[in-house]
Amino acid sequence: MNDLAGVVIASALAGVSVAALSATLIPPMTRLAGRLRPYSAVSRSLLGWDVTYTPPGGSGSGRSSLGRLLGPPLASMAERVGSFIEATSRDQLAIKIRQAGLFTATIPSRRVQEYRIRQFSTAVSGAVAAALLGVALARPTLMVLVLAAVGFAGGAAYWRSRIDRAIEARISRMEIELYTVNHSSWLSGCESGAG
Repeated sequence: MNDLAGVVIASALAGVSVAALSATLIPPMTRLAGRLRPYSAVSRSLLGWDVTYTPPGGSGSGRSSLGRLLGPPLASMAERVGSFIEATSRDQLAIKIRQAGLFTATIPSRRVQEYRIRQFSTAVSGAVAAALLGVALARPTLMVLVLAAVGFAGGAAYWRSRIDRAIEARISRMEIELYTVNHSSWLSGCESGAG
């Protein structure tokens, strides 16, 4: 009986690990609608079409009843835990998210909430995975709790480091593109006789 439980826990951990690894290595594609909407608004208004923004999920009718029931309390909990974990204010966090270029398909006023929800879910996933690892290795309860706390801290730190890495990558990309833009503008000035 004990061997069967170990096999079930090991196979569940292997499945979770493979799913987490595949989600990390192959992130979901971002939708272009959020980035293209500002450029198509004028054309759509000239055609007489509606240019008001509707979120990707619609007005909420597409969400399941479980999502409508548990969504607000979980979002509130994620906000509280996120503000406890993250020392920065909401405005500073919004600026960092904008600088990183993350969540571009999300409404700007909801980007911090989206970040906090993802940070919270990653932290809880890290805690659960670490606790399951401790249980699978038959460690004492105190060790399982310590592993869960370390997994929670690691999961919470993941999103902060992701924002920092995205900001650094965007800055280096801008520095590279700045040279090209300056060179192109200099060449166009030389062609018109201004330079």
